[in-house]
Amino acid sequence: MNIPNADDYPAILGFANQYVPLHGLLPKFVHVITFQQSEYKTMLVNGVTAVQCELIHRVSLPVFMVMGNLIPIGIFVTVLAMYKRRADDLFTAILSVLPVSLLLFQLQYSSTLDWATAGMQNLPVIFSSLLAILFLSKSGSTRAFGFACFWLVIAVCSSANGFGLSIVGGILLLEQRRLRHLLFWALTALAMGGVYFYKYNFHSSQAVPGATVGHAFLHFNLLYAISFLGSSGAGFTSYVPSVALGLVLLCVFAYICFSGYSRRNVAVFYSMVFVVLSAFGVAGLRGALGVVQSLASRYRIYSNLMLVLVFIYLMEIVLPNLQLKPSVKRVALSAIAFLCILFCLGSDWAGLRFIEGRKQALIAEMARWEHPSEASSSQVKANDPALERQLRIGIYKPIAPILIESIHRQLYLPPQL
Repeated sequence: MNIPNADDYPAILGFANQYVPLHGLLPKFVHVITFQQSEYKTMLVNGVTAVQCELIHRVSLPVFMVMGNLIPIGIFVTVLAMYKRRADDLFTAILSVLPVSLLLFQLQYSSTLDWATAGMQNLPVIFSSLLAILFLSKSGSTRAFGFACFWLVIAVCSSANGFGLSIVGGILLLEQRRLRHLLFWALTALAMGGVYFYKYNFHSSQAVPGATVGHAFLHFNLLYAISFLGSSGAGFTSYVPSVALGLVLLCVFAYICFSGYSRRNVAVFYSMVFVVLSAFGVAGLRGALGVVQSLASRYRIYSNLMLVLVFIYLMEIVLPNLQLKPSVKRVALSAIAFLCILFCLGSDWAGLRFIEGRKQALIAEMARWEHPSEASSSQVKANDPALERQLRIGIYKPIAPILIESIHRQLYLPPQL
């Protein structure tokens, strides 16, 4: 529905309110690259908002959501392009791909799929980063390197952890001794750094209010990073299962680093590096908020992706080394697929509960607005710390100045409820 939620107020409606009065291409362009929401400059969100303001003269939040929901398809296709699978027959080929789709296409990260700002921040940066790594892995192609640089730009425009891609790509190019490409890659990253930090407000930390973003990293929480990696294996309140799964994934990743897999499948290995680096980056930026915050629904796509990449490693390296008979191999793959089906069903159930919780929160907030003495947002029981935070700040704020200004400017039209 065309209803703003949390960061949608400042990130989309707030941007639009300031964008519309501007005149001239240059001031509008500068606003797109300088507008900042909390620690982030989501230039891609700004750009999509600006295009809507220019073409239809209003903001449509479902457009953001639909675009975000389409991106996992691109992630799936990119991962398949990295996957060097071997199959003797069609049935085995299907079984070797099915877990990838089951681990990616699920509702673990439902809040990202049902949230305009998050959907156009978290998902594009993953898609563009994976695509850039895939193009960088094609070492003999200058054209592929050019595409990789383009997707680096898109990644940084999507979210700050796009700079993690610049580090990952730099290590990849250095390992392959592609020094000329490394120079151009570094120049592209530096140019994007200049754009991103132009007029950047460093005193914008959410984890440590009033402090600088750099100061927030002094509260780096290793347990947060581990829980972040394993969050897809836990509920929304207890981080013990997520820490356990995260430790397993981290140990597997450490083993893979010393196994020579980086030469066997460059794209998959460095995609793992990107996910792990993102986990540690978020642990620095958000670690002060507590480990439970690592279980937020919007983050879980990273954990899902790590499971997919580890599965590909098992299929490419471990399973062939076992030298199983074809019939035994099919049984093993069938068992893995069955477990993934159960995992997907459980994830969808949890995700649907989350979406239902947000729906009830919206109803409660509307009731509280219409009848302040009869209803309160506290009547809704949240299952996710992220949802609880949204309830505290108001999942829907019909009297918010940003929303009132957007309606006044006819940039936002509230739906008939």
